[in-house]
Amino acid sequence: MIPLLFPKVQEGYTNFLFNFYLKESPTTVFDVSEATSLVVIFRRPDGTTFDTEAEFGPTDDSTQLPGQNGLVQYRTIIGDLVPSGEWNAQLFVYFGVDLVPSSVLYFQVFPNLA
Repeated sequence: MIPLLFPKVQEGYTNFLFNFYLKESPTTVFDVSEATSLVVIFRRPDGTTFDTEAEFGPTDDSTQLPGQNGLVQYRTIIGDLVPSGEWNAQLFVYFGVDLVPSSVLYFQVFPNLA
């Protein structure tokens, strides 16, 4: 799987959209339309973790089922991106008992002035 890149994230940011584009190769998307569960695990700077349900992203056109384009999303809520420091995130796509993990995303959450 290919990791994501995104701009700076401030501590406590809500409504930040994490997009996980799952690919089998650089040119082939990984169809997750038949997934039974989409879970993102976040690791805080102190090593503690929390998990949350993700959802299929929008499709490219009306002929695709949700997930066929390999896009899975999670939008942050209050308390998700606290404290500042180095974070990790990883998507886990479940197909019944089978599991497909994404690459681990490494990102920085920056402190606020006040």
